[in-house]
Amino acid sequence: MVIGEYYMKHIGRIKVIKEAENEMDCVCICPHCGNHVLYGNMMMTSGIHNCPKCNAEVNRQIKLDKEIDYDVYVRKANGYEYEPYRYGGN
Repeated sequence: MVIGEYYMKHIGRIKVIKEAENEMDCVCICPHCGNHVLYGNMMMTSGIHNCPKCNAEVNRQIKLDKEIDYDVYVRKANGYEYEPYRYGGN
């Protein structure tokens, strides 16, 4: 695969690094932590994509942000701060 094509495939904001016939078997990059994970194992918390490995951290972070200042949560979510490894980059 050519480097320029490395992230050309994606499912929404989730980068696909290895395609499979069944979409659920595609190997993806977790938009939150950057780990490689099967698309079928991806999770979502308040619209934020994450993998099983970082799910507890994402839940805790989002809950805390919402409790302290909901506007902070909204700013972070709209600015994709919870998904630094998403397709689309900064």
